[in-house]
Amino acid sequence: TTRVREIQTEGKPAQSGETGGHSSTVAPRRLLTARELFDLQAPEFLIDDLLPARGVGLIGGASGAFKTFLTTALAGHIAAGKPIGPHPVKQGRVVYLANEGQAGLGLRMLTWETANDAADVPVLFARQTPDLTNESSADEWIETIRAEAGPNPITLIIIDTFGKATLGADEDRKKDMAPCVANMQAIADAFDCFVLAVHHLGKDPKRGLRGSVVLRTDTDAVWLVERISKTELSVNINKLKDAPDGFDVAFSLKTREVVTPDGEVHADCPYLEFNDAG
Repeated sequence: TTRVREIQTEGKPAQSGETGGHSSTVAPRRLLTARELFDLQAPEFLIDDLLPARGVGLIGGASGAFKTFLTTALAGHIAAGKPIGPHPVKQGRVVYLANEGQAGLGLRMLTWETANDAADVPVLFARQTPDLTNESSADEWIETIRAEAGPNPITLIIIDTFGKATLGADEDRKKDMAPCVANMQAIADAFDCFVLAVHHLGKDPKRGLRGSVVLRTDTDAVWLVERISKTELSVNINKLKDAPDGFDVAFSLKTREVVTPDGEVHADCPYLEFNDAG
């Protein structure tokens, strides 16, 4: 069943019955003419032509496919307002909720900042994620993020990983996965932003994401990540709601020296950058 909840979205009540996380100035139950539909605001992008500004999505890839390097780079680009190659971004704060690999995230973020001449970009981290199987957990995290992150707009929330955020649920069952996606959507609605979860591929990578088909049908974007060499990454924009999809974007793994705030020097720290040749 569809969840109908009264959640404040940056000071604006959520519209009861509104779905998909897309805001509109038109009441959702009003009947529209074709001309009125045509005149509605065109889809807004968080990353131009790559990721919507609102809604939910998944990044899927095999273990060792640079998924976390990719999400760290996305967080940096969006928080800094730095385009990804030819793709402008909507600048805003990023909240990164991680339930694995937390120890390396700080250095990866510092490496991205160093490589991109950015400092103290507004990315906030938590060493836990919501329990997406539980509506009350999503509500609690909404309140936690509001209290901790302050008043400035949040544009992206990353959940790393979807699997550990849905422990106990059967990923292959629609009735288990649909509420998890709905809880992601509730968080996105609360902040009028995009929620992006990191996931894995199934046993047959050609079939895409692991788990129920609703992880594709009920989301607004799906990216499939493939490591094609030791230093090259291909991202297939597998699904993009209300925009062209089915194309690839290339990234390259680079390294550089990083000096951490305690003065320690780290050599050959990896980070991802957009590959113009891809």
